[in-house]
Amino acid sequence: MVPSEHSNGGKRHLGAITKYGNGRARRLLIEVAHSYRYPTNISTDIQLRRTKKVADIWVSKLLKEGDINFERSYLWP
Repeated sequence: MVPSEHSNGGKRHLGAITKYGNGRARRLLIEVAHSYRYPTNISTDIQLRRTKKVADIWVSKLLKEGDINFERSYLWP
């Protein structure tokens, strides 16, 4: 990575990344910075599907381990 430079005398001003250097590394750095600054937006439909899957996995795990007692279960009144 090579920043642009505008210097005079004792002052050194570094600017944006120039096209010198490794192109793949430059692109990766830009993609990582962009994904850090702008996190992905997940639609509510996908969020509901994900939470439903997690809940299904949790309940099935409890059923397999025998941790749910159906006589005293809080799942059904």
